[in-house]
Amino acid sequence: MLQPFDYDPNEKSKHKFMVQSIFAPSDITDMEAVWKDAKPDDLMDSKLRCLFELPTENEKPHEGEVNKAVSSNVTKTESTTMFKSFSSNLDDSEYKKVLDDNKRLQAEVQRLREENKPF
Repeated sequence: MLQPFDYDPNEKSKHKFMVQSIFAPSDITDMEAVWKDAKPDDLMDSKLRCLFELPTENEKPHEGEVNKAVSSNVTKTESTTMFKSFSSNLDDSEYKKVLDDNKRLQAEVQRLREENKPF
């Protein structure tokens, strides 16, 4: 639920979310009923804080990178075609840098998934 607040321009790229979870019985089929019938003591909650960092002038993404990020929900065929046109606009050093960044980010995603796995 959104609540009114005083706008602070320094806080515009900071967001907080409350994430709630509950252990559901293995034989349950209606997840809505789990949440409706949950006792407050059964709920687990935690705060998720996000800080969105905008690139500086020197770190402005290439137009192709922006287009690729915006179009992340296109079909597989369209994304393959777009990647080919994107890669044809880059020279070898830029292409290698993008590939290295991709590998680094995939490793970070994997690390975060491992970190957030339930015990």
